[in-house]
Amino acid sequence: MKLGVTSKREIANSFGNYFINIGPSLANKIDQSSKHTFFDYMKNWFGNSIFLEPILESEMLNVVSNLRNEHSTEYVNVSMNLVKSTISAITTPLTHICNMLLQSGSFSDQMKFAKGISLYDNKQFSNFSVSILPQFSNILRSYSIIA
Repeated sequence: MKLGVTSKREIANSFGNYFINIGPSLANKIDQSSKHTFFDYMKNWFGNSIFLEPILESEMLNVVSNLRNEHSTEYVNVSMNLVKSTISAITTPLTHICNMLLQSGSFSDQMKFAKGISLYDNKQFSNFSVSILPQFSNILRSYSIIA
C-alpha cells in the first residue's frame, strides 16, 4: 500500500489492490519442491465426521419466523415475505427437503445461484454490488448457524 495516500478514492483503491494481490503474492512464496499433500498434515482426518440431528418442523417454523421480512426477490422471484406467508403450508415438505440435503451433503446448483444487483450509495457517492441468495438457501444457512 502506498504511504501518504489521503483521498478516499486512493485509500479505497490501495486497499483493493492490496487484497487483490495478496493471494498470488503469498502463493508465490510457497515452496513448490515439497511433496507434502493435505493428508500429510491431517493424519487423524475423518472425512465423514459431522453429524446434525434432523431438523424438526417446529425448528423450521422458528428459523423462518426469525428471518427478516423482505420484499426483495432472488432469481426465481421468491421473496422472504412470500415464504413467510405460506410457511404453514410448506413446512412439512420444506423440512423434508432440508433434511435430505443435510443427510446427502449434496446441494442443487439452483441453491448456489445468486441474483446480483448494483446499488448506488448517495452518502459515499459510489456503486456497490449486492448478491441475493435463494430464500431456501438462506433458511438452510440460518438453521446451520443455530444448530
